[in-house]
Amino acid sequence: MNSLHSFLFAALLCSACAGSQQPEGAVMVDGGLVQGVVADASDVVVYKGIPYAAPPVGDLRWKAPQPVEAWKGVRLCDSWGDASLQGGQQEGSFYWKEFYQGKAPKMSEDCLYLNVWKPADAKAGDKLPVMVWIHGGAYQNGYGYEEEFDGTAFAHQGVILVTVNYRLGMCGFLAHPLLSAESDGTGSGNYGLLDQLEALRWVNRNIEAFGGDKGCVTLFGQSAGAGSVQSLLSSPLTKGLVHRAIIQSGGGLSGIIAAKSLESAEAMGQGMWDEAGCTTLEQMRATSSDEFQKILSGYLMKQKVPMMGLPWGPCIDGYLLGDTLNNVAYRGETLRIPTMIGYCSEDIAPAVMQQAAVDWSLLQEEQGLNPSYVYCFNRDLPGMDMPAPAGGFGDMKGAFHSAELWYVFGTLGRCWRPMTPGDYELSRRMVAYWTNFARTGNPNGEGVPQWNACSKADPHIQSLNVENEHKENLYEGNNLSVTQLNPETWQIENGTISTLYLLKGTKRALLIDTGMTGDSLDAVVRRFTDLPLDVVISHNHVDHVGGNRFFPEVWMHPADKGVRNEPYDGKVLDLQEGQQFDLGDRLIEVIHVPGHTPGSVAFIDTKYRSAFTSDAFGSGHVWLQLQPHIPMTTYLASCEKMVGIMRSKGLTKLYVGHFGPYGDPFDYQYMQDMIELAGKLSRGEQVEPKDYPFSKHIDIAAPNAKCLIKNRATLVYDANHIN
Repeated sequence: MNSLHSFLFAALLCSACAGSQQPEGAVMVDGGLVQGVVADASDVVVYKGIPYAAPPVGDLRWKAPQPVEAWKGVRLCDSWGDASLQGGQQEGSFYWKEFYQGKAPKMSEDCLYLNVWKPADAKAGDKLPVMVWIHGGAYQNGYGYEEEFDGTAFAHQGVILVTVNYRLGMCGFLAHPLLSAESDGTGSGNYGLLDQLEALRWVNRNIEAFGGDKGCVTLFGQSAGAGSVQSLLSSPLTKGLVHRAIIQSGGGLSGIIAAKSLESAEAMGQGMWDEAGCTTLEQMRATSSDEFQKILSGYLMKQKVPMMGLPWGPCIDGYLLGDTLNNVAYRGETLRIPTMIGYCSEDIAPAVMQQAAVDWSLLQEEQGLNPSYVYCFNRDLPGMDMPAPAGGFGDMKGAFHSAELWYVFGTLGRCWRPMTPGDYELSRRMVAYWTNFARTGNPNGEGVPQWNACSKADPHIQSLNVENEHKENLYEGNNLSVTQLNPETWQIENGTISTLYLLKGTKRALLIDTGMTGDSLDAVVRRFTDLPLDVVISHNHVDHVGGNRFFPEVWMHPADKGVRNEPYDGKVLDLQEGQQFDLGDRLIEVIHVPGHTPGSVAFIDTKYRSAFTSDAFGSGHVWLQLQPHIPMTTYLASCEKMVGIMRSKGLTKLYVGHFGPYGDPFDYQYMQDMIELAGKLSRGEQVEPKDYPFSKHIDIAAPNAKCLIKNRATLVYDANHIN
C-alpha cells in the first residue's frame, strides 16, 4: 500500500465514522482517531507516540517506511513511542548528565512515531504555522522527546510542533550491495532520511486536522539533525513539503557533515556483515538486533586504518540524494526557501561552522535568494561542567555543542543547571526568533532585538547571549545576599552557610527553612513578594526561630518538635508526608527524608524540576548536630529515597541549605556519591576519614568530627555516633 492508498484508506475510515459521534478532541489521522493529553501547561495538548509508518521489523528491516497499520476506536496518545535502537549515551558521560539526566528511553526497532503539541483551542482551519524537529545524535543516538524537547513554549506562540523518532545507526543508515539490489533502483543506506521524509508527508496529509497549515512548514534540526535538514533541502523529493528551514550546528557549505558515496557506504556495510559471517539478506534480517552494536564494534576494531568521522550517516543513493550538498547548492538546486543557520561559540569546530554558515548565506544571495539569518549562540552556560574524555573534542563547557537546545525550546526549568533570570530572558528571545521565522520567514518581530540577514554588504552574525545580566546581589544588608534562581524562586544567604529559599506563585509564597536570625529577613522577603506567606521550617533550632518573629506561623515535621530551643509565640503546624502547598500556578509537595535532623523534609517543585531541602539533607553535614542523631542506615535509606523521587518526578536540581558556597544545585551524580559514602559507613567498611575544618559558628567538639569526600560530595559525621 503506497502513501496515496494510505491517504484514501484514512478518508474511507473517516467517512465510515461520519454517522457516529466523534469523541471531543479526537483527531482523524492516517490509521484512525487519536486523542491527546494535557501537556506541561493546561492550555496546550500533546499527542505522544502517533505512528506515522508501519513498524520496520522483520521483512521490513532496511526497507523504506511503509503505510501505517490502522487501529480500531480512539488511540489515546498519552505515552511516548519507543526510540530507535542505538548505541546510547554512556552513563556518567557529559551528555548523559546534560540531556538524558540519568535515564535512557525504551528502545526498539519499532520506532516510527512522532509527537504533536498544539494550543488546546486550535482546530481544523486555523492555519497555524508548523515546525518539524529532527533531533541530533551523530545519526546513532537521540530521540524526539528528550528532556530538552517540548512544544509548550511554541504552542504559546501559536505554533504547532512535531518531533520525530527515526531509525538510527545500523537500523537507519546501513548500505549494502544486496540491499541496493533489492531496492528497484533506490539504493540503500538512507532509511533514517526516508523516515524523516515520510514524517513530512504525514504532516502534509494530517496536520490541518490539528489546526496547522500544511503550506507553512518549517523543518529544523541540530547536529546530525541539521545534516538531515540539509540533506532533505537538497532532495527533489522534499519539494512542496518544506517552506522554511533552520540549521543548527551542522550545516552550511563544506561544513562538518557530508554525505558519503554509495560505494563507500556499501563497502563498509558488506565488510561489516561479512566479518559477522552473514552473506545473505535472510541471514542479516534473522540476526537479533541485540548483536548490532557488537557487529559494528568488531568491524571498526579490525580496520587497519582508524575509522574517521561518523560511522553512520547519509549516502548518495541516487534516489533521495543525487549528489553532494555542495554540488546541489552551487547548481542552485536546493529548495528555494528562507533559512536560518548557526552554531555555538565553543562548538565542535566553531571556525569551520561559522565559515560554512556565512558561505551558505552569501551563495543564496548570489543566486537571487534572500540571504540567511546567521547566529552564534555564545552563552557560557551556568553551572559546573566536566572536561571531555581523552580524544574528545574540546572541553564540554561554555557554549558547547548542543548548549542552545534548552533555550530554543524554552525548557530551562527542566535543566539541572542554576539558570538565571538572564537565561530565561535569552530563551524568551530565542523562542520568539524561532517562531517568528516559522511564521514569516523572518525572525524579527515585536519585543526582540533587530536581527539582520548575513549579506555581502553586511555579513552579520547575530550574537545570542544574556544581556545586561545583574550578577551582583539583588539585596545587600546585614550580611544577607539574594540570588534569583528563576523567575519565581530566590535563594537567600546570610554570608556564612545558612540558606533559605523563597518560592512565589500567583496567590501565595513559600519560605523554606528559615535558618537565620537577622532582623532584616522580613524586609528582604517583602522586597520580592507581598503575597500571603507560609513560613516553613523542618527543625526548630535556636538559629532558626529567631528570624521567624515577623511571621504568624511556621511549619515543621513532628519528628523535630523535641529539638526546639527557642520560644515562639506564633502557630507551629505539623508538616506531613505528601502535603501540598498551593501557590496558584505551582504545587509544592512535602517529602519526609530524614537527614540533618530526624525531621528533615524536601519540597518538590515540578514546575521548575527542582527539589528544595530544608537545611542540610544531601549536603553531607548530617552529623555535626545536636542530639538526637539518626542512624547512618537511616540516612542512607533517605538518600536512596530522594534519588528515587527525583527520577520518578523528573527532577533535575536539588537545592540544599548550609551549602550556598557551591552555587550550583546538586544532581543525580552527587546523590549517588553521597549514597556510596554513607553506604561505606553504614556497612562498617574500612575508610580513611579526614579531619573536618570547622566553621567558627559550629560549637561541637572538634575531635569527633570526620569527613569522607568523593567529587563534590562531602559526608561529615560524628565519629562517635555513626549508628
